[in-house]
Amino acid sequence: PSQETQVRKSIEFMKKNFRNKSAIVFFDNLAKNRALANLFKETAEKQGLKIEVFEQIQTSRLHKLDSIISRLNSTQIGSIFITSTSQLIALELVRVMKDRIFDVPVFAPDSWLKFQELSNADLEKLNFHFVYPDLLNVDTNEALKFKKAYLTQTPRLELDDYAYLGYEMLHILAKWVDEYGIQ
Repeated sequence: PSQETQVRKSIEFMKKNFRNKSAIVFFDNLAKNRALANLFKETAEKQGLKIEVFEQIQTSRLHKLDSIISRLNSTQIGSIFITSTSQLIALELVRVMKDRIFDVPVFAPDSWLKFQELSNADLEKLNFHFVYPDLLNVDTNEALKFKKAYLTQTPRLELDDYAYLGYEMLHILAKWVDEYGIQ
């Protein structure tokens, strides 16, 4: 999904599942992460979410996270949307939330799932949600049918993510050709 879709779906989830319609947005100094944070802010404000804090966090100034969170009440904030892919920032945010007992849902990049220093139990307890643009759901009916056909047709070839992605692309292209023709 595009960044616009990721942001839109995150906001829809926030609005549907959390009472408080406000958010904190944190990002790091990477251009793509700043752009995603800006896109989230613009889209959220258009859809009626109030952005309480919009802040760049640098690894050299991690204390800023603690300072910001310490002055807020978790009942004021609906969620945190963070685009930083820095492991240091991830560890600090988790530490601050645990220390301050800051009980607010967090939307973070899927790269955080690869940080070995973060335990899945902590992330689950702290109500983390992940923006995971490359997730392949191989448990859908369509995926299971594809898997069966693939393994029947090519029993010696390994079924990997690229096979699923290729199937998905061909399926979409076939739908477009059927719908719009070839011109």
